[in-house]
Amino acid sequence: FIAVNQEIIAKNNFIPTFFYTLFAYAASTKYLIEPILLANIFLLLSVYYLLNSYRQEHILAVFFNVGLCAGIATFFYAYYLILIPILFIAMLILRTIVWREWILLLLGITTPLYFYNALTYLSNTPAIHLFSVLDHAIARTQKIHISEYFIAMFLVVIILTVFSVFQNFGNGFGNKVKTQKAKYILFWWLGCSLFLLFFEHSTEMNFLPCIIPLSILLGDYFAEIKKIKIANTLLFLFMVSFIVFILKAL
Repeated sequence: FIAVNQEIIAKNNFIPTFFYTLFAYAASTKYLIEPILLANIFLLLSVYYLLNSYRQEHILAVFFNVGLCAGIATFFYAYYLILIPILFIAMLILRTIVWREWILLLLGITTPLYFYNALTYLSNTPAIHLFSVLDHAIARTQKIHISEYFIAMFLVVIILTVFSVFQNFGNGFGNKVKTQKAKYILFWWLGCSLFLLFFEHSTEMNFLPCIIPLSILLGDYFAEIKKIKIANTLLFLFMVSFIVFILKAL
């Protein structure tokens, strides 16, 4: 819905949903719902409100919703705090600087923190408990862990991402101004998400921090491939690597 209605991709297709579903399923092979998948729901809402603000006037409340949804997402997945600057970068790309919009965005981001502190006060929990939790989470860094089952899928996704980058730069990020701006935001988002790979998590979660921009970019790339044989071959390689990774659960 976001990719099509917000004109992120050039053609109407649901391939981004296909990739997102596969990436999410690969991370749920333990028959558990990862908290990051719940966080992505609010992050998607935040992105939708943000892109919908393009060339709109008198929508100050929208920017509060953008910050609120992003703030709630960080409570499900604390590492998403690293992506908060993307909201301000997106504001610079989409709109001229209006200080009231930026203030409301900040208020929206901090509102969940305010309610959390209110609840900790009622439960006699120290107000600094949240900051200690965040400090403990962010301090747990590690090298990127890749299992033997994950290597094939990891390489295929990297190759497809590189193809997508060259395709976008070759076509100038699309014909519409909004499409170009949205893709700039996606590449910023994907770049910042790569830092999340170094925080502690299992192999299944390697793609999860970046599956939203990654799914949209890959879906757009496959929609732009003119030769069906090439598209089918690349998709076949991806599905084979995906099945190999899923076999780990067996």
